[in-house]
Amino acid sequence: MPDMGHQLTDRELARLERKISREYSAAVKDMQAKLEEFRRQYNAAYAKELERLKKGEITKDELTDWMRRHTAGDKHLQDMTDVLAKDMHNANVIAHKIARNGMPDVYALNANYATYMIEHDGEIDTGFTLYNHDAAESLLREKRQLMPGPSPRKAAEIKANKDLQWNKQHIQSAVLQSVMQGESPYDLAGRLEGIADMNHRAAVRYARTMTTSVQNSGRYDAFTRAKNLGVELTVEWNAILDHATRHDHRMLHGQRRPMGEPFEVDGFKILYPAQSDGPGASDIPQRLIWNCRCTLIAWVKGFEGETVKHNEAMGDMSFEEWQKAKAPSEKAPEKMAKRNRYE
Repeated sequence: MPDMGHQLTDRELARLERKISREYSAAVKDMQAKLEEFRRQYNAAYAKELERLKKGEITKDELTDWMRRHTAGDKHLQDMTDVLAKDMHNANVIAHKIARNGMPDVYALNANYATYMIEHDGEIDTGFTLYNHDAAESLLREKRQLMPGPSPRKAAEIKANKDLQWNKQHIQSAVLQSVMQGESPYDLAGRLEGIADMNHRAAVRYARTMTTSVQNSGRYDAFTRAKNLGVELTVEWNAILDHATRHDHRMLHGQRRPMGEPFEVDGFKILYPAQSDGPGASDIPQRLIWNCRCTLIAWVKGFEGETVKHNEAMGDMSFEEWQKAKAPSEKAPEKMAKRNRYE
């Protein structure tokens, strides 16, 4: 069962997905308005040509030629599809920005929750202070590679402007098919929504991958800090076991390693779910990273030295109580609370 930190992370991901969905809905609505105006003008011109055919002023072949020139060869239509493709491309860019902007809160939540797990399970006080949004944002800015981007192949496509071209090709095909077949605006809207839905699903996968990577990066960093203080930790790979779980991730589920040692599956090594940074990251196949929903958890074995203090009361604290106890004052966590909304 997912721990509270994972549940809170999923809540944050759901919030990001809602914002992304609203962006695509707005983009589709704007695209439909532009297309409805184009169809209105086209239908008015077509009605005139059809009337000319009825009067014998033109032949059927000439009407067909007119339709061809005003669809496949019409500059206005070509310009329109360029605009619509750009609109969808911009929606993709904004969706990715929405996902990236949510990552500092995800990192702070999971770095804090990981520290809470260590202190709660070991009944110790590490002396660590809470991460807030600004601290996490600063750290992620320094470690920008933590923010997973597209796969190498997809990155090359984007660099070559393939995202824009992909949307242009599919939108152009949808508009031409709709116009040539005399479909209603409702039918054309359905075609456009199908294209937007493919973009939307890709953006959600990106948000999920980024969230999982930063979630587990925050935990891994917190576990590393504790290890450096002398806390002995065993980390465990925890997968969501359902119909969507990949074979590789089922094989990783339940594996335990001493903190700092990688997990292994099919000859590949990975430090934490959706790892995109650190030793060996460039060798990890994309199937182990993209759309991952797994979580890194830890087990406290013991501790040594005088860098941590016993605290029996820690075992009775909830995560919310622990956060309040860690805050230096009642006003200090206000900024974090506004941004994160975790409590």
